[in-house]
Amino acid sequence: MNKDELIKKTKAVIIFLSTIENRLDGKLPYCFKLARSRKMTLRTIPEHFAVTFGFQMVNYVEADDIDEDLVKKVNVFVANYFAGNKKTKKTDIEKRMLEAANDETRADDFVKFFVMFLLVSVFVPKKCGQTLAAKYLYMVFDMNKVCWPEVFHDYVLDSIMTNRTDVENVVGCVIYPLYWLAEMTKIAQRKHGLDKYPRFARWNLSNICQQVLSNFENLEEKTELWSKENIGHRKGSFLLQYDESEMRLADPVDEVEIVVPDEENEVPVKVQDEENVGASSEANSFKAKYQFARALIEKLRTNTTCSF
Repeated sequence: MNKDELIKKTKAVIIFLSTIENRLDGKLPYCFKLARSRKMTLRTIPEHFAVTFGFQMVNYVEADDIDEDLVKKVNVFVANYFAGNKKTKKTDIEKRMLEAANDETRADDFVKFFVMFLLVSVFVPKKCGQTLAAKYLYMVFDMNKVCWPEVFHDYVLDSIMTNRTDVENVVGCVIYPLYWLAEMTKIAQRKHGLDKYPRFARWNLSNICQQVLSNFENLEEKTELWSKENIGHRKGSFLLQYDESEMRLADPVDEVEIVVPDEENEVPVKVQDEENVGASSEANSFKAKYQFARALIEKLRTNTTCSF
C-alpha cells in the first residue's frame, strides 16, 4: 500500500468513526449517526461482525470460568514457550507459530499460537501493538466457549467510544465499521461473483474509503445511497439478506455444536467437550483446526487487499 492510499484510508476511517453516537448513560447500543437527522442513526451488533468475517456466534460471551485446571495448563504453556510471562510479545508468538506450523504433530500448539497471533495483530491489539493481554490466554485455551464476534465487536466499539474525540487512537478491527457501512447503505458497490466468500471479501476497501470521502458529507440528501428500509429503523439490517450459511453463523450455538472444516477430507469435524472424548478424537479435532488455520494463513498472505 503506497503512502497516498494509506492517507486516504486513514482519513476515511477517521471521518466515519467520528460519527459514533455518544452514550451518555453508558447503556445505549453502539450506533453510528450517519447524518444530522436522528433517522440516520443505525446500530451495529456482534451478529453483524460474525456475518462480515465468517465467525460463529456461540452462547458464551467469554471463558469466565477460570478453574484450577485451566490455570495450570496456561502456566505450563507460558513456562514452556514464553519464559513464564503471561503478557506475551507479538514477535515471540509469531516465532512459536511458525515453528509449530512445520510440525503436524504439534497441531494443538499451532492452533493456539495462530489464534494468539490474530488477536494481538488484528482483533484485540493494544495501542503499542506488541503484546497480548494475559486474559486472552485463558480464552485461547477455552476458545470454543468464547463468542469471538462479541469479544471483537465490543472491543473495537468500546475503543471508538473511549476515543471518540481522538479516533486516531482507536484500536481493534478498525476496518469492520467500513464494511458494516457498506452493508447497511448503498454507498459502495460490492464485487461480483464472490457470494461463497465471507462478506468482507466481497468489497474493495479502497473503494469504500473513496466513497466515504466523496459522499459521506450530506449523505442524508443523497437518497440514492441509503435504504428506506433502514432509515428510521434504529436497528436496521444488512441490505443483502443472509443466506443459509450466514443465518447459521448468526444463530448462537453451544460449545459442543461447533464444527471445524476439515480441509483434507472436506467433511466437518465436530469439536466435542474434552471431558467426553478420547485422545484420538481430540487429536483429530486439532488436526482439522490445524489444516483450517494453515489454509487461512495462505489466504491472508495472498489477499492483502483485505488488510488495512
